Amino acid sequence: MEKNLILYGPPGTGKTYETVYHALRIVEQDIDSKLLKDPKLREEAMNRYRTHVEKNQVVVCTFHQSYSYEDFVEGIRFNTETRDTR
Repeated sequence: MEKNLILYGPPGTGKTYETVYHALRIVEQDIDSKLLKDPKLREEAMNRYRTHVEKNQVVVCTFHQSYSYEDFVEGIRFNTETRDTR
């Protein structure tokens, strides 16, 4: 299972809940899949997720939509300034 994941998409498409469910699957490998699929159990899933965040077992990073993949993931930027290496 991937442990580094980039979710993208317009607001309201479920990225936050998908992040919670993915994190719980990693941290609690024997988790009941019903907890991850049943919207009625969403609050319980969120509480378990918050507990893992508080224990520093889960860290989530969000970034502004104006970042490109290269800026955020690869850290590549052109530097048009020249440096004197003498």
